Amino acid sequence: MIHTEKPKVMSIRVCFKSCYCGIRLRDIVLPEECQMLGLVRGNNVIFVSDNPEVKCDDVLLAVAINPMYSPELQLCLKKLKPLSVSQISK
Repeated sequence: MIHTEKPKVMSIRVCFKSCYCGIRLRDIVLPEECQMLGLVRGNNVIFVSDNPEVKCDDVLLAVAINPMYSPELQLCLKKLKPLSVSQISK
């Protein structure tokens, strides 16, 4: 299906609470019609084909081919680790 709207490119900085810290870029599951492009680490662009391990302060680069999925993509990329019981009780 051909879309008449332009794809939406997104960049999200990985925080220390991100559920993606420590996993490989290709292991990130994205919404329908969305693709991971790579990440920026320091002054370097690392492409998804290199399959780097995601680290805190990396900037994830992804695209929603159909811009209708961009809100879902943004939520997905900002996903955080769940709080542990000890963190909740403090």
